[in-house]
Order: sequence, then structure tokens, then C-alpha cells
Amino acid sequence: MDENKSLEIALGKLSLQENDVIVVKFKYGNCPVDNLARFMDAIRNISSCPVIAIPDDLDIGVENIDRVIQYLEDMKKT
Repeated sequence: MDENKSLEIALGKLSLQENDVIVVKFKYGNCPVDNLARFMDAIRNISSCPVIAIPDDLDIGVENIDRVIQYLEDMKKT
């Protein structure tokens, strides 16, 4: 089966709704950047929902809440 078709089926099972965000969690040291970039691009080509990638084995730093809210509001507009 074509990889894009498999990805379309997988995304279809998520039952995406308006204002949903697709969150991709990955292992920071185990996922080559080029592979992650191709995967993220493939998702963006199939779905109109925003896509973010979060490493699940990396410490996350502190960010100003107002900047985060503004970032998410800007993401929602596009």
C-alpha cells in the first residue's frame, strides 16, 4: 500500500474536527531531522489542520504565556 494512502487512513481514524491540531511526538535522538520533516510535510499535504512536533524525551523550557497564546492564536488564523 502506498505510504500516503496509509497516512490518509491513519489521519481519517483521528476524526479531525475544526480547530484540532495534529500533535506528533517523537524521540529526539532516534528520529533524523530529514525523516521528521518529510513526515510532517506529508501530513500537511493531506490535512488542513495545523501540525506540531513535540519531542517526548527532551526537557521543555519555560516560555512567556502571553507569547504562547499569541503564537497559538496566529496559528489558528492560518
